[in-house]
Amino acid sequence: MVPTVIVELVDQLKHRYPVKMILEILEIPKSTYYRWKNKHNKNDNLLQRQFNASQPMEVLITDITYLPFSNSMLYLSSILDIYNGEIVAYKIDNNQG
Repeated sequence: MVPTVIVELVDQLKHRYPVKMILEILEIPKSTYYRWKNKHNKNDNLLQRQFNASQPMEVLITDITYLPFSNSMLYLSSILDIYNGEIVAYKIDNNQG
């Protein structure tokens, strides 16, 4: 199915059934569904691939790494200082939020 169709279908059914159940029946991972659902929430590319900084904490970037473990998933979110390549903060959790 097309992602937009699935998002619309889940939106229609979620008032009667849990989203988790709907996604299990459709055999769609939750992470995939929420990525499709939140596709319009992207931010502007302010750096325009110019990864330079003249001082610490001037340009920070972030990323989420998915870490599969058996039947569960962990998420590593880190913040990197472009100036010196140092990880200034990170969080590991079983939820993306």
